Amino acid sequence: MGNKEELEERLKKLVVRLKNVQERKQLGTLVQIIEDLLYLAHSDEWATELFEDEDVHCPLLVVLSAYISSPDVQQVGWSLLCRLMEICPRTLDKLSRPLSAGMDWEVLGIHQQILKALSVHSQQCKLIMVELRALALLLKSDVITLMVLEDDTDIFDLILNAMTCFSPNEEIQSHGCRCLQLLLEQVPDEHLVEFVERGDHSVVLSVARTFQDNEDMVLQALKVLLPLAGPASNVEVLMSGNERCYSMINQALQAFPHNQPLQEVGCCLFQKFSSESYYNILVLNGVHKMTVTACLMYPENARLQVAALSCLAALTETIVQNKGLAEEEEEREQEREEEVVELSWVDACCAALEFHTADALVQEAACLALNSLLVQDPRLHQSFGDQDGRTPVHRQVMAAMLLHSSSWGVFQAAARALGTLIETTTVSPIAHRPPEASARVPRSP
Repeated sequence: MGNKEELEERLKKLVVRLKNVQERKQLGTLVQIIEDLLYLAHSDEWATELFEDEDVHCPLLVVLSAYISSPDVQQVGWSLLCRLMEICPRTLDKLSRPLSAGMDWEVLGIHQQILKALSVHSQQCKLIMVELRALALLLKSDVITLMVLEDDTDIFDLILNAMTCFSPNEEIQSHGCRCLQLLLEQVPDEHLVEFVERGDHSVVLSVARTFQDNEDMVLQALKVLLPLAGPASNVEVLMSGNERCYSMINQALQAFPHNQPLQEVGCCLFQKFSSESYYNILVLNGVHKMTVTACLMYPENARLQVAALSCLAALTETIVQNKGLAEEEEEREQEREEEVVELSWVDACCAALEFHTADALVQEAACLALNSLLVQDPRLHQSFGDQDGRTPVHRQVMAAMLLHSSSWGVFQAAARALGTLIETTTVSPIAHRPPEASARVPRSP
C-alpha cells in the first residue's frame, strides 16, 4: 500500500474531498471516496496511527445524515464508522459528544442517526447487518446507551423486528443479541418484566435453539437471558413448562464444555434460577452435575465459582432427598457414583477456598456450599485431611474469616461451616490428625 508518508498524504486528500459534500457530489464519487477511506482503515500496519489524529467521523456523520436515503452511502459509511471505532478507541468517546459540523444543515446526533438508519432501511438485509454491528459498538458507551434509551424511538422494537424479519441470518441475530444485552443491562426491572410479559424474550430463545450448534450464537443468546433473569416473575416464565430454559442451558453446557465464557454464563443463570420453588426440577434435570463439572474445570474463574458454588449450596438438600428416587436394584450402583460426585463437590469447595483467598464472594460461596454438604451428609468430614500438601479445610475456613473480617457474609458463612465441621467430627478438626486418619479428596485432572 505504500509507505506511511504516502498513506498520510492520501488520507488527508480523501478527508478534504469528503468534507466538500456541499457540492452534492455524484453518489458514485462519494461512495468511492468512503470506500477508499475504508481501504486505508484496513491497513493492518498503519491504520491506527493514520486515523487516530484525523477526525474522520465528523465529515462522515455529515454525509450519513445528508444521504440517509441512499443505501450505498449508508452501507459503506456505517462500515467505515465501525472500523474507526475498532481501530481508534477514542472515536467512541468523540461520537458521544455534540457534533460541531460547521455546515448549513442540521446534523443529527449519533444516536438519532443510527435509530433513523435502522428505521429507514428495515427491509434491507445487508444494511441492517452493518447498522446493528455499528449499534453494538456504539452501545459500549454508557452515554450513547442512555441517549438511545431516552429517545422516543423504541430501539427494542427496531432490533427485534430486524431479528424476526431476518431470522436465518446469523450475523443479524448475533449483533441483535449483543445490542439487546447491552441495553437490557441498563434498564430498570420494570422494563425487564415488560420485555418478558410481551413475549419479546421468545426471539432470543429462538436464536439459541435455531443455532444450537453454533457456540458463539448460543453464548450471545444466554448473555441476553442473564439480565432478564433478574426479576422473580421473569424467572417464573423462563422456568415454565413452555420455555424450559433450564433444559436448553443444560444442553448448551454439555455441548460446549470447553467454552469458558459460555460455562460461566450458564452457571450464573442457574444461580438466578435457584430459588426454592425450582430446586426439585433443577436437580431432576441434573443442573447440579453440570455446575460442579464447570466448577472443577475452571477453578480460576472467580465469577463461575461464585455462581456454581452458590447454586450447589441452594440445591444440596434437594440433591440428597432425590437420591431415593432410583429403583432399589440400581441404587447400590448409583450410591458408588454419588459418592464420587460428593467428593468432587468437596474438592470444588476446597479448590475455591485455596485459589481465591482474596475474593470475598468466592470465599463466602465456598463456605456456604461446604456447610450445606456437611449438614446433609456428616460423613463427608472424613474426606478432609492435611496430607499431600493440601491445607486442612478448617484452616482454609478460618483463614477466610481472618482475611475478610470486615465482610459479614464471609464471616457468617465461615462460622457456620466451622461450627458444622466441629459438630460432625468426633475428633476436633482443629486438632492435628495422624496422616493415616486423613483422606484427601482426589484432585480432578
